[in-house]
Amino acid sequence: MKTKSKIIALLLCVILALCLIPSFAACGEEPVDPPSPEYKVYSVTLQYNGKNIDGNVLNADVSAGTLQLTAKVVKDDGADGAVTYASSVAEVATVSKDGLVTLASKGETVITATAGDKKHEIVLVVADDYSTADSYTVTVNGGTASVTSAAEGTYITLTANIPEHQDFIEWEFSENVSWINGNVFKMPASDVEVTAKFEAMKYTLNVVGATVVKADEIDDPTSSDGGNTEDGELPEYDMNVYRFEYGTEISVEAIEEPAGKIFVGWDYGVENNRVGEMGIPEYGPFSMPDSTLTVWAVFSDLNPKLLTAAKTRNYYDTNNGSLTIENGVPKGGSADPDLEGLSGYRLCFSGGESARSDYPENITGSVLNSTVMGTQIIKVILKNHSNYPVSLELYASFHGNMATSGEMTVEANSVLTTFFTAGMGIYNPYMGVRLTQNLGGASSERFNVDMVAGVADYYPNGDKQLQVSGNAEYVVLKDEQPDSSGENRFISGNGWTDYKPATRNPDIGSYSMATWSNNFPAYNADALPYKVATIENMPEYDPDSPNVDIYVKTINNVNTLEEPVLKLRYGIARSTSPDQNNLIDSVDVELTRTAETSVVKLTIPRTSADETFCLVVYYTESIRDGAHGVCFTFQLTYNNVMGYVEGGE
Repeated sequence: MKTKSKIIALLLCVILALCLIPSFAACGEEPVDPPSPEYKVYSVTLQYNGKNIDGNVLNADVSAGTLQLTAKVVKDDGADGAVTYASSVAEVATVSKDGLVTLASKGETVITATAGDKKHEIVLVVADDYSTADSYTVTVNGGTASVTSAAEGTYITLTANIPEHQDFIEWEFSENVSWINGNVFKMPASDVEVTAKFEAMKYTLNVVGATVVKADEIDDPTSSDGGNTEDGELPEYDMNVYRFEYGTEISVEAIEEPAGKIFVGWDYGVENNRVGEMGIPEYGPFSMPDSTLTVWAVFSDLNPKLLTAAKTRNYYDTNNGSLTIENGVPKGGSADPDLEGLSGYRLCFSGGESARSDYPENITGSVLNSTVMGTQIIKVILKNHSNYPVSLELYASFHGNMATSGEMTVEANSVLTTFFTAGMGIYNPYMGVRLTQNLGGASSERFNVDMVAGVADYYPNGDKQLQVSGNAEYVVLKDEQPDSSGENRFISGNGWTDYKPATRNPDIGSYSMATWSNNFPAYNADALPYKVATIENMPEYDPDSPNVDIYVKTINNVNTLEEPVLKLRYGIARSTSPDQNNLIDSVDVELTRTAETSVVKLTIPRTSADETFCLVVYYTESIRDGAHGVCFTFQLTYNNVMGYVEGGE
């Protein structure tokens, strides 16, 4: 019997325990949500001049008109800390929603600040009898005082209202103040006037390879030696350090070009941020900002022999003075300082000669290459030996990528220097010079113009179009089929015909390609023209993270068409004979503007360390009527340092 009672008691305990388990629905009750958190305001404190009010009593002179109070609120992050203000006696003073107190008359009022369920009260004592011997006024120019009036012996705290771009220097007191300690003084038995003294802040200007030649009305700005930015002795890397006020108008001038160098431009703030006129060694005026600024004069190694062809097919007549010029020396003559050591030709023209509307491409054999280091700067000097102005254009044409000086007019018996750039992707182009304006003079007259040119990297530290945001891990493609000169042509497959080799700079993972659209066969969506090359430097295989991403930046180099459309497909294949319908991964790119850039991603799912993968570049555009240029550069990295955004921008 006792055993049966024990069993019944045990069952009752189990049932009771089940009902206590938080599965209330099982016991016939609805689930209960946990209580919402309570966010609290813990305190609110009225302050004047950013400090707590001593004794909760603030004295003021009605003549001051207004005074600004603030409130410090201590609260949880989720609590509402909005402050409301109130004055108990509006006839003495009123207070705005922002804590601005307007003094109305002599008397006392209680100012209250409330936040949440907390409040703080002070007594504001407003007087108008500070002309008496017991209380004296405090007038502050350029700041505020802890009280507007006080009795003799009171300690007063001052706060400066520092203007923008100014530094506080010191307080200037009326002569009757004798005890001063920083921002605190002792009230004498008389009124006090205090004035805050400020001076303009100065900011640092670093100038590399140049000097400041003008700064507003400062003829000789003071500088200090900032050392050599390359830890060497080359003068183009020497830094001068200046200090200027905000808004100072400044002009700078590059140092004299070091031997073998050419000044190419100014970088402002960060490298490759070009300002000013290309090739002009003066820049300014510009305004000093309110932060440290660095300005670089950029110099690049000069190749003085851009024009190396034996002669030009037009405007070249040895019987009437034409000859070659090498390093500034006309053949058979002596060095001409006006030609600055550059090479070229002495051209011959006839009086009354007509301008040409076509582009004769009459300079063959000269070499221009913007595929390795990117954009090139070309310096041209024209020296006119005639009594007539002469207008010429020097240009290079490469598969829809044109570099041109534009019209250069050199006046009679004078010298003209000009600069222009050759954009990325040009290699051994067709070049030429043409007359752009009809000449004066009689047809029987013959006269000469010297034309010399040099070339340099416009961005000696790497073209800004190929800049990356960090330490790049570049993808290297194999030289599959070098030509006789050793240039990389990749492997041609399915109709991508070469006019020029594909050039590369594996140090920055860049490759440039160019051809004409009419070199491709008739459009066939199932058999697109392609180039392909094996990836040489696949990362070490990691079975825990086998996939490898490749990021591809493409730059459209065509600039001679109204619609420079470029349509490509990048793919990953397992061999140099790819099947476009069986690629591991692929992505299409369409660029419609000159210098437009696109960054895409390809993913390679690896299964072992010994797999071989190839990059394939397809041309996917339907061929239009007539030929159009196909000229582009692409860059390859394993890490996302070129601005790729998943899913597009």
